[in-house]
Amino acid sequence: LAEYISDNESIFIEETEFGRLLEFNPKRNELLWQYVNRNNSNNLYYRMQWSRRIKKIDSKILENLK
Repeated sequence: LAEYISDNESIFIEETEFGRLLEFNPKRNELLWQYVNRNNSNNLYYRMQWSRRIKKIDSKILENLK
């Protein structure tokens, strides 16, 4: 899965089999961030599916996450 993000000209990528999400800017050849869904105690990687990059989160939702 990949999605072009026009706001900052980056690409959001989901590497499904190895549980990795990343955002990459090809113009600057720069990895902006990445997340690996891994259990460090047994070094297993967990699949990810249907990941999305949310542009804006309502402040009420953020308050409920605290």
